[in-house]
Amino acid sequence: MRAQRIIGDDYFSEDRFYIASIEEARLVLHSVRTHWSVENQLHWGLDIAFDEDRSRIRKRCGAKNMAVLRHVALNVLQQADSCKRSIKNDYLLDGRM
Repeated sequence: MRAQRIIGDDYFSEDRFYIASIEEARLVLHSVRTHWSVENQLHWGLDIAFDEDRSRIRKRCGAKNMAVLRHVALNVLQQADSCKRSIKNDYLLDGRM
């Protein structure tokens, strides 16, 4: 399967290979897309709000603890009454960025 992305003027293409027992290609494609859809929806919000991809926390349980705290904070932000602002803007307005 070839994954393609365009970010600004940059084009990225990556071939991904899967081993599966599913015979129909449609079902394989649907399964893979569903997996990546869930994965992207979860991590996109964390990366936008907290720049999680650039985190350098590596010691002991620090990374796991921060991941839990970020998930809790993201859930609070998503439930907040901020219809006209993005999560990142809420975070900026609170002075944490």
